[in-house]
Amino acid sequence: MPRLPPAEKLPLAARKNLRDEWDSKKGELEKKLSDLLGVAWTVEVDPKALFPYAEEGSYGNHSPGNLITEYIEGAHSQLSYIIGRTGGEIYKTDLNDLAHAHVIAFDYTDDSSVYYNGAVVNEQGQLVIVFRENALGTNISSALEEGKLKKALQTAPSTKPLNFHARLSLAEDYEPKIAELQAKFSKLLNTDITLNNNAEANFAKLNGAEGIDSDWDQGFGRTLFSYFEGLYSQLEYNKFGSDDMLQEALVEEVSAKKIEIRVLDEIKASYHEVAIEDGILYIQTAPKKWAYNASYAGEKIMDLL
Repeated sequence: MPRLPPAEKLPLAARKNLRDEWDSKKGELEKKLSDLLGVAWTVEVDPKALFPYAEEGSYGNHSPGNLITEYIEGAHSQLSYIIGRTGGEIYKTDLNDLAHAHVIAFDYTDDSSVYYNGAVVNEQGQLVIVFRENALGTNISSALEEGKLKKALQTAPSTKPLNFHARLSLAEDYEPKIAELQAKFSKLLNTDITLNNNAEANFAKLNGAEGIDSDWDQGFGRTLFSYFEGLYSQLEYNKFGSDDMLQEALVEEVSAKKIEIRVLDEIKASYHEVAIEDGILYIQTAPKKWAYNASYAGEKIMDLL
């Protein structure tokens, strides 16, 4: 369906409903959104532009004010749930960064991947609630549910070095656990060890690489953690924690006391390998081998010593 021109004038009943059920509540709803997101957000909606998409006799046709209010209340409810979960702060941070205009707007879309409604971040930095043909007012409360918000942030114009999927995975699957694992490495080897995932460089190497799984970025943080966890398990299995000779041999070679992950164009091993350069212990893999058997990272560690 082609985009429809705005209505020249709304019926009196529709104008009254807008005044009573949207205009009178707009400020309060904007404040709730702003309090939740930590910065001032506003809602920009042109009822005349929305009205032509409301079928005769539909909710949006006779109660456009209620319709808009329910969309914004639904957006607030969905955002509250998402942000309140463990790791949900990444949604708040990225929403404020990527939707930098801090505006919620509405628009029609003919995007066939949108079912009823969804969201996009446009070039102007607005978070836009979009709706399909004959779907204005359908499933109102779901317009900003997590999957739809995630898609909006993933596809938003961005200059960030990592896409949203990768940042989300780091926030949920890597950052909450890495300090504890680093402490375990230090205890096992009886010296302070630093873990460095080289996230930005590795993402750049993987992004768009030939042969990599299409959804690799959604598990980016989990995979990075698995490589470090796999190496720890191999060190533990080989008794580094209880053998002073093994500890001293490894620490002597890894003089920088750093363990890092790096993605190379190619490696000789089947899935991953370990190498020591300039006093740094590297867990190495290649794009086509990314994430495969990560739990066995470091299985050849004894060969280095």
